[in-house]
Amino acid sequence: MERLLFVIFSDKVSGTQKRVLNLFTCSLNLNHDFFLFINRNLYYEFLKNEELKNKLNENIFLGKVFIINDYRFGNFFFRIWSILRFVRKKKIKKIHGYLSAIYPIVTVSPIIKAKVSIELTSPDNAIKVSHLISKYSFFYNLLDKILCVSPTVYKIMSRHSSDYISRKIKEIGLPFHFIESSTYNTEISQKEKIIVFAARFISRKNGLLFSRVIFDLFEQEKLNGWYVYILGEGPEKEVIEKVLNPFRDRVFVGFRPDINEILKISSIFVSIIQPDNYPSQSVLDAMFFSNALILSDNGDSEKFIKNNGILVELSSDGIKKGIEVMINNPDILKDFQNQSRALYDENFDHKKYIEEFISII
Repeated sequence: MERLLFVIFSDKVSGTQKRVLNLFTCSLNLNHDFFLFINRNLYYEFLKNEELKNKLNENIFLGKVFIINDYRFGNFFFRIWSILRFVRKKKIKKIHGYLSAIYPIVTVSPIIKAKVSIELTSPDNAIKVSHLISKYSFFYNLLDKILCVSPTVYKIMSRHSSDYISRKIKEIGLPFHFIESSTYNTEISQKEKIIVFAARFISRKNGLLFSRVIFDLFEQEKLNGWYVYILGEGPEKEVIEKVLNPFRDRVFVGFRPDINEILKISSIFVSIIQPDNYPSQSVLDAMFFSNALILSDNGDSEKFIKNNGILVELSSDGIKKGIEVMINNPDILKDFQNQSRALYDENFDHKKYIEEFISII
């Protein structure tokens, strides 16, 4: 594989940022000559998580990670200049960008002698980029590939793109996780009565709907002995906190950098994202740590379910019934937990994903 540079700029860490760092580090472990280019704000956010910090610092020491400063003014042009300089210095042959890094790498694509590709990791991301393609088709025509991480994202991009652009759009639909199966084995007997919801607090991820379901279950005294973690950040946070304020001693709402530590001891993981839960990194994290799954039955969510959880209607009643089935049937819950890890080990190998990724770009 030729020298490849991953580029991502962000001010927070969520699924996409973890995805990029993990893909990069695992690719290095497989002896690929890859580099990572990030901004300083993202670097500081990575440092808040011990596991991510260790991965990052080890590769900074090896000279594989490059960090650029963030500036209030002229940031975009500084990033373009920095990318150009780095590509020429390291003789990079391929560049692959995510999130806000998409725009500077598209801008440099006519100048450099490297293949440039981008990856779209959410429907929101796809809609934004598809609108830009319609306005600035000249730049996007210069891209070599546009990767889409799910069938839903692929459909959005294909629907809004010209025939020429459509030929460059590829779906990389194989979900993956980058924790080696041998590194941790969950003891189901050590699981606690904890339900986890983890997503950005925006309308299509339905954190507010979930909070109202939890309020009803607590009010009806159906969650006696259970605790709930609603993990994330976003514009709906204050409303969610307000809904659950009467039960604040049983519910945590907000960001936690140590989500894996919570998933190790939690029993149930809920994901009710529109238009699709697939291929959510949070769901894969939950499966690795033997959580039973409750997923909304939209999009391709069923690809995550095989005797390890249930699909529910995306409604208050549907979610409520799913939770009640699990909390009232401990034997069923235990079976789901065991099957979650087994399904993960069987189907979600990061080596297969990296092979597919390399073959596409």
